[in-house]
Amino acid sequence: TNMRTNTLKSLTIALLACTPFASCNKEKIIVDKDTLIQEMIDTLLFHQERQEGDAMLSALDSLKSLGVKMNNMALSYATAYGFKREYDKAIQLLKNSIQSSEKPQLLYQEMGSLFLFKGDTVEAINAYNEAIKCNPCYARPYIWLAEIFEEQGKKDLAVNNYLSAVRLFHENNFYKEMGYYANRALQLDSTNIELENYLILYYATENEY
Repeated sequence: TNMRTNTLKSLTIALLACTPFASCNKEKIIVDKDTLIQEMIDTLLFHQERQEGDAMLSALDSLKSLGVKMNNMALSYATAYGFKREYDKAIQLLKNSIQSSEKPQLLYQEMGSLFLFKGDTVEAINAYNEAIKCNPCYARPYIWLAEIFEEQGKKDLAVNNYLSAVRLFHENNFYKEMGYYANRALQLDSTNIELENYLILYYATENEY
């Protein structure tokens, strides 16, 4: 299962860039800080893509020192700890942040992935189900559940979760995702008419473009 731009800036550089030197006016300092923040965000995304936990943590700490309050910053920290294989620390951080999160479904989803990496499938399923409770219109947890059930040989459960995701992709005009997962589910149940219709719709949409 797959888990879930530029050089890393040090905290010292971050602080120096925001220091009001005599030759800088106030407007210049603000511009420098905004530029630095954007660079640090780019750095964070770059290292997240490369799954470099320590570098992510350094970038996150630098952003905090600059007074940046990112939505679900706990999610990024947990992802970094996950890359470092500090799964329990990452999971506890997410649990502590659920109540104050604007999008708890994202935290539950990341928690599910961390449990999977720990080898705890039962808790992973529980976390994905909690994500769905928080936002039933969020497609990704259905996919993760479908993949778990597919690996366990529980085809009916896998197909039902794939189908839930496919319906949501259709509603939101994500046709490539709709087609991909409809086709994947049909490999488990080739008699499912609804999935077949979604796949036909995908091919029709592709031909229009």
